[in-house]
Amino acid sequence: MRAASSESDREDRTPLDPNLVDEYAEFLTQVRLFTGLDRIARARLASYLESRWVADGSLVFRQGDAPDGLYLVRRGRFGVLRSTPDAAREIWLSSCTQGDSFGEIGLITGEARTASVRADGDGEVLRLEQARFREFVQGSPSVALAIAAQLIRQLQVADIARSESHSSRLPLAVDAAPVEQDVGASPSVSGRTMRPVWPRHWATTWRLQRAHVGMVLALCTLAAGWLVAPPAGLEISGWRAILGLMATVPLFATAAMPDGLVALFLVGVWALGGSVSLSMALSGFTSSAWLLTLSVLAIASAVAATGLIFRLALWAATRTRGGFAGQATSLVVSGLCISAAFPETTGRTALIAIATGDLAEALGYLPGSRPSVGIAMAVFAGYGLTTAPFLTSSSTALLTYTLLPQAARDSLDWTTWAVRAAPFYLVLLVGLTASVIWLYRPDRSDSPNSGHQQRRRAIVALQRALLGRPSSKEWAAALIVIFLIGGFLTGSITHIAPVSIALVALVLLSVVGVVTAESIRSINWNLLVLFGVVASTQQVFETTGVNAWLAEVLTGPLRPLAMLPALFLTVLTLLCVALSFLLRMPTAAPVMTVAFGPVAMAAGIDPWVVALLALVACSNFIFAYQSNPYQALQHGISGRFFTDTQTRPLAILYVLLTFVALWASVPLWHTMGIL
Repeated sequence: MRAASSESDREDRTPLDPNLVDEYAEFLTQVRLFTGLDRIARARLASYLESRWVADGSLVFRQGDAPDGLYLVRRGRFGVLRSTPDAAREIWLSSCTQGDSFGEIGLITGEARTASVRADGDGEVLRLEQARFREFVQGSPSVALAIAAQLIRQLQVADIARSESHSSRLPLAVDAAPVEQDVGASPSVSGRTMRPVWPRHWATTWRLQRAHVGMVLALCTLAAGWLVAPPAGLEISGWRAILGLMATVPLFATAAMPDGLVALFLVGVWALGGSVSLSMALSGFTSSAWLLTLSVLAIASAVAATGLIFRLALWAATRTRGGFAGQATSLVVSGLCISAAFPETTGRTALIAIATGDLAEALGYLPGSRPSVGIAMAVFAGYGLTTAPFLTSSSTALLTYTLLPQAARDSLDWTTWAVRAAPFYLVLLVGLTASVIWLYRPDRSDSPNSGHQQRRRAIVALQRALLGRPSSKEWAAALIVIFLIGGFLTGSITHIAPVSIALVALVLLSVVGVVTAESIRSINWNLLVLFGVVASTQQVFETTGVNAWLAEVLTGPLRPLAMLPALFLTVLTLLCVALSFLLRMPTAAPVMTVAFGPVAMAAGIDPWVVALLALVACSNFIFAYQSNPYQALQHGISGRFFTDTQTRPLAILYVLLTFVALWASVPLWHTMGIL
């Protein structure tokens, strides 16, 4: 029996060798555990791997150790051994060779290792750390299913091999299918119960209690409001329409149920409470805006599935020039460009987050250093904070568009929106980019080590190698997306409605096989249900007289402010910032648009300005819970590269820059005639 310490082997863990990128890429396509993964999933997973050379006789891990990761055998042979109860000797169970994996069962169950793995000759393994593996599969359910299916097949083969070996009373062959010895954690082998990795009891209890609190507050709001007479000037139908909307606030704030169910709850209150008919409560689903949103989300989902967005993100990440300032600027600009055709801020951020950590390390910036935080924040500024430079920059922007009065919508198209938003976003994004460069610029201690930088670039190179050459579907998707954006840009000239352009693009993508049943299923239908119901709000409020009543009630107190548009909009922005601490942007922005759009119109201010300010000012990230894209970035890079404390100065500057951008835009908006 060879004796070796697994602790000393930890020093052999290194990033992937940059000279072996092609070999690593070929190897990952042959790993049996990843048979069911597509090239995009493999490319994403590659960013989590680290190489480890293991000397002859050294332990990879020891029986009884806590599970630390999943291992893939790239070179060599590794024996799986288990100690006898008296620890007097070890029993050889099986061996793993190139393309095999071990450690995956303990990785999933959290049970201690039930066997030891030792190198039988010099070898190399690729390690996927436990926490990062869970993040990867949790963010990609299809990946989790593919890996689970392959695991089951491997265990079935192993069981058959064991049965045959017992029936013939012969030991397992050396080249038999590898056995993951953590199955010893099952009751039939070790008497222990396999425990799934669920959230801690207290966390689950807190979520349930929070949901119960939200439900109780919602029902109490309805009950109390039902017993109170409507305010003067408002009919009972309008009062109950407002009550329904008020009751959803605690449900949204406490995440008592999925957003789509909250929206259907609102429909029930409106219809059963007698505010409007059921058909009117669902009228948003028949609007052209809802159909446009459905089409654009379907296009975005299908295009992302081809790998085109991920490829563009990697390309942008590796084409940075001009030092840290150039790197930060190019990331912001690339995010702004992608936002024109990908209307999901969280989705965009999640896609680029996969490569953000590797990019920072490839540039030589260590996790937690100022420039690594800067790279992450430049990604967030370009991909996560570009909620409204274009009509199609976020699904919430499309939603607020449907909530604008008809007169305001008639004066808007994709190009008009972009032109109006240009001065505001020019100031905001330039200010954000300058802030990132100023706050997180590297000093001498952050200067990249050339050797480390070269090794880390191997990860990005490996991801690009796994993606391979652009497929025919990627080329088709790219051309059709160009057609889509071109159609939006020229809509004011051709007078073709955006929804028609989007539908044509969707049909073309279906013809070339980019849109599939799977991509349709992957659309955020929960969001679309919410969108459809909220889109009905405008007609419901018009019919029940809520809009007219709100305009009358709010215009009086705000009339002095309304005479000074800059002051009125400043107060509105302050209210949006305050609301963002209670509700996230997808909920807060529509609420503010509905409440203050009529007031703005009565004061001679285009309601579009209210929508834009609500979209931007409600996107704060002073605290992580306020922003879904911020949390997606944290999740994508495992929280290793920045902390909330490090990003808070930029979050505060974002709020200040929102006001600066507003004040700088007011004169230009006056010139455009929207103030």
